[in-house]
Amino acid sequence: MSQLRRCCVVGCDGTNKTHRLFKFPRNDKLRELWLSFLIPVNVMLSGLSKEQLLGRYVCHKHFDRHQFDGTGNRLAHGYPCLFTPQEILYGVPLRSISDNGLTDHNYSQQPTDFDTEEINSVTGEAVGKTMATTLESVELINNLFDKCFHITLEVQR
Repeated sequence: MSQLRRCCVVGCDGTNKTHRLFKFPRNDKLRELWLSFLIPVNVMLSGLSKEQLLGRYVCHKHFDRHQFDGTGNRLAHGYPCLFTPQEILYGVPLRSISDNGLTDHNYSQQPTDFDTEEINSVTGEAVGKTMATTLESVELINNLFDKCFHITLEVQR
């Protein structure tokens, strides 16, 4: 019987029984790229050695469609970039930054000593910023894809 493997993204229920899992890459630059996306949503990964990371997995839910070829195989230099429920639902990495520096991708690092008024204030700001016009959203997404594309090119070099 095969060992049950789990996705290392905090809050994800993906296992090798329910989802396609991908091992951390052996290539140092690509593994660093993965970590740049994953550490904000799982700070526990930051203290692991290369050998320990190579035993970790990320499920297919966290990869957007641009990380796969036309037949559904993950590209050699693909990286996980979908972490919030909205990103997974729409298959597009989104990012909203509030005035206090918290982003959708570092919610696991948010302080827990907020009072209710502060939570409502931060939530209101995030909702307001998320309600951008369609053109602004498309522009943000295009810029993010451009940045990811350039990072991928750097990794390939």
